[in-house]
Amino acid sequence: MKTTELYLKGKACSSEVDLESHARDVMKFFFEDYEIELCHELLWTMMKSMFIAEESTLSAVERMDLVSYYERVHEVLVAGSVLYGEG
Repeated sequence: MKTTELYLKGKACSSEVDLESHARDVMKFFFEDYEIELCHELLWTMMKSMFIAEESTLSAVERMDLVSYYERVHEVLVAGSVLYGEG
């Protein structure tokens, strides 16, 4: 399945235009609900809890993957905030 098909699965969207409109709405509403500072704080709290846990079930590779994921999500949050946030 393509990413767009996965994204549309279970959605009322039926075309690429609907998909793009829905994606813009998701980003807009996300940044209306969560200020960028709170996003950073929550994301970092999730990362810290993964590394600080007494018994981590994650391998070193899985932890590195999560750090990479964190960096990319952080990038998306900043870009989304610029595009759809207030100021």
